[in-house]
Amino acid sequence: MNKSARINQKGFVASPPMIIGGIIVLVVIVLLVAGGNFKFSAKLNPTGQKQTATSDTTSSKETVEETSAPTPTPAPESTSTFKTFTSEEMNLSFEYPEDWKINEASDAVTISLMEEGKTNNAAAAISAVSKPLGSAKGFQFASIVDMQRVALKKEFSVQDFTVDNETKVGDNEARILEFQGTISGNSLTGKYLTTADKENIYAITVLADTDKWSKYSGDLQKTLDSFKVLK
Repeated sequence: MNKSARINQKGFVASPPMIIGGIIVLVVIVLLVAGGNFKFSAKLNPTGQKQTATSDTTSSKETVEETSAPTPTPAPESTSTFKTFTSEEMNLSFEYPEDWKINEASDAVTISLMEEGKTNNAAAAISAVSKPLGSAKGFQFASIVDMQRVALKKEFSVQDFTVDNETKVGDNEARILEFQGTISGNSLTGKYLTTADKENIYAITVLADTDKWSKYSGDLQKTLDSFKVLK
């Protein structure tokens, strides 16, 4: 498979600082969960009861309670022309606006939009990552999601998720989290879709400057809706 760009050892090639910085943080969250760098205090159980996760970098404990699911705000219909990204290495595919810039590696891809006349930051971005479950193998999916919630709240100063709903990606359980947060003092709006099979964690994230979210939310929602695990 041809790769238009690769990730170097220090980060994404030609990475703008804020939106892409946020995407890198979200990729790292999946790597931390898979690598066992989050201490998980809940007992595994088959009943889907309340789960509790704690980060090894903070003494605070996040307890996730089931509440009534908020209704997502419908995104405007996209009018962009889309291409399909498919990676057999990552075992996933999704659609993305054809004029966005793609940076690809073996287990992660980032696709970003630089607005005309802007050179120092992307206005919006998409990232997808696939990683073996590692030390999280055998965990209930709810437990894996709990760890990701803790990490998202910590890294993006998220007070609460505006949407936190169960969904499906093919036959696999999935969770969609919507949030507003900050990175480097800048306000971001994002959606984080995560799923897992018996071997891997998958996540796709869409982000935009909060003041640009309404402009790009249609394109970003179409990307989320098209996300598939191949097998």
